Amino acid sequence: MSRREVSPLSDVHVRGSGIVGPVKGLRIHRRRALELLPQRLHRYLAEQIDLDDWYPMEDHLELLRALIEVVPLAGPRQVEDPWRWMGVLTADFDLVEVYSTTVQRGDPRGTLLKLPENWRLYHDAGELTTAATGEHEGRLDVRDFRFTTDEYCRLLTGYFTEALRLAGARDAAVRCQSRGEDRACWEAGW
Repeated sequence: MSRREVSPLSDVHVRGSGIVGPVKGLRIHRRRALELLPQRLHRYLAEQIDLDDWYPMEDHLELLRALIEVVPLAGPRQVEDPWRWMGVLTADFDLVEVYSTTVQRGDPRGTLLKLPENWRLYHDAGELTTAATGEHEGRLDVRDFRFTTDEYCRLLTGYFTEALRLAGARDAAVRCQSRGEDRACWEAGW
């Protein structure tokens, strides 16, 4: 399913390595996933995901919505917001298993400044910029990215918070400060 072979539902794409996790989760709950997913997305449950290829961001969001519906949201952490929880799980996988060099152990500030590298690995549009605004504070901005939906902003809030926690921040707090049509920004403290 290369970008050239899929009908473009949008001009924004996510790398296959970013959707393989949700797809695996949905395959475990295949029957329920088939009920929840639109027919056009059923192929994800049968075809192999090319980790280096690009897939429509709209598909990614639909896969995540279905996954949130089929996966029990219980565990050691109280789940108040399933989208933030999904961001935490995504960061745990991405930053521990796949791109562990992003996390600067013992250095939340250094980790914050490395996060734009990860954005480019997973997204073919938009730009993430980060800045340290104080000794234990920072700012994250996503620009020129059409999918600044409430859901995706909450997912990114969980992702950014978990990245800082993995770096050793004890009281990481990331808050979405504004969200527009193609832009979102967060304030972070640790």
